[in-house]
Amino acid sequence: EKIGSLLQEFKELNDIENSKPEELKIYISDEKAQPVLQALKMLANNDNDFAKENNGVGFNSMDSNFGHILAKMERLTTKQYEIARKIIKKYHKQIPDDLFTKIYKDEVNILR
Repeated sequence: EKIGSLLQEFKELNDIENSKPEELKIYISDEKAQPVLQALKMLANNDNDFAKENNGVGFNSMDSNFGHILAKMERLTTKQYEIARKIIKKYHKQIPDDLFTKIYKDEVNILR
């Protein structure tokens, strides 16, 4: 139940971000966003079945649709960036160490 409500919160925040006029959106720098987008794309590429099979690769069924949406983005707003980082953290074993370190520079020792 908690996971479902968290996923719903993520979707609602993303919908709010997407509905803002372009001039009101605050985008994260490419330097910060690119490693996050790269990790999302890696997870999405390993999730061809949208988590129909519980195989331990790619996104899980709760994150699959939303993860694929984020992975297709070229830029991330600050909210989308925060959401993406929360999602990626769950899949740390699937993310190469160097990429994970770029995403979570200050937290990497705590997380791994």
